Amino acid sequence: IEVLRPLKLDGTIQTNVHIGNDLRVLAMNHSSPTIDETTCKALTLDQRKKLQQLNAIGAWNGSMGVSGDKNQVKANIKKIMSRLKTIKGLKKIIVLDENQINSLTKICEKFTYFDFFKRNVRLLKKAKQGFELLTGTPPENSIQGCLWRTVDAPTEPTSNNPLNYNAGFIWVSPILPMGAFHLQKFNDLAKSIFAKYNFDFLDTLTMINKRSLSSVLTICYNKKDKNECIAAQKCHDELISMMLKNGYPPYRAGNLAFSKLNERNTAQQSFLKEIKKLVDPENILSPGKYI
Repeated sequence: IEVLRPLKLDGTIQTNVHIGNDLRVLAMNHSSPTIDETTCKALTLDQRKKLQQLNAIGAWNGSMGVSGDKNQVKANIKKIMSRLKTIKGLKKIIVLDENQINSLTKICEKFTYFDFFKRNVRLLKKAKQGFELLTGTPPENSIQGCLWRTVDAPTEPTSNNPLNYNAGFIWVSPILPMGAFHLQKFNDLAKSIFAKYNFDFLDTLTMINKRSLSSVLTICYNKKDKNECIAAQKCHDELISMMLKNGYPPYRAGNLAFSKLNERNTAQQSFLKEIKKLVDPENILSPGKYI
């Protein structure tokens, strides 16, 4: 984040930068390998490292787009590459356009009986999904990310309706200042809450503008397990309380969160409530939502 922020500030990076941890990237194509007929457990660090190697991904993975005329794109890529190489532990930097992704995928698919090509098919598949995200095209299997801990989830989903799979998931979406201090502080607090309730920490970050990060945490759970349903609700409530206490408000919220959001007794909340009374004295517009 500290390396990318100046490039966002000076306009070198003009698109949103998407960063996902290993579990979030894995969830785009797989359900948790710890699922049995009725239960699921959070992955251990060793299990996660093995899955990273098998799927040719890192502990954190990012994608960004570079656009403009030929000379501008070339100059910006050179500058971005130079800065990225200063990141300690960075394993791979891949620059591809859509035609290259498609051509390389076809070549690798012909030789998948070799481990090298099999790994690269997986990697190119992730690159293709990242490219589609940057062009505003939802991935065909976007529903897969909701099925991480869904018992009896299909290997090839045929519907984009999570209700058809009885999928259990809750999104929590805070806004953070774009800096290493706040990101580390927030992730440490959030990870401990996920661990407390035995849920995998699926985390996506998006550099939505020059100074703000949006984070999307996914609480995936087994809806067939009543105890897990209760735990998911408690995990969500504790996350919302932690976010509000530390100054990381949600940029969007579901029905589960509004009761806690409305408890805020801040100057901003009071000011917004007064405005709402003026324009909506009968409290008709979304009563109980946000303000």
